[in-house]
Amino acid sequence: MSGNPVFNNERIVDHYMNPRHFGKLSKYTHKGHFSNPSCGDEITVYLHISQEKVKEIGFEGSGCSLCIASMSLLSEKILGKEISELDIPEEDVLNLTGVAADSKRKMCVLIGLYALGKATGE
Repeated sequence: MSGNPVFNNERIVDHYMNPRHFGKLSKYTHKGHFSNPSCGDEITVYLHISQEKVKEIGFEGSGCSLCIASMSLLSEKILGKEISELDIPEEDVLNLTGVAADSKRKMCVLIGLYALGKATGE
């Protein structure tokens, strides 16, 4: 691992090695995909929304530890939320991971958020 404190963060390592809600949902109402062609990271988000709430979330993808871990963290944050609460600021997602807004790794962290936006039409 790098000397970068993000890569030594046990929470990031845990969510990368054991991502929450990883896998395609068998029944979903919304789907969004986003990829970063410059590095190859990509995430597809599956949502089952009923009565204006996120009842289930799943995701598939491949990428670096920050890409997968941030989507895992984001999935925990949005499960059970109202659709109106899914317009999440980039800063909130960066705060979940501890990555600075001016970091070279910012895009790695935000790929899941952008896939979520495509799923919800944001």
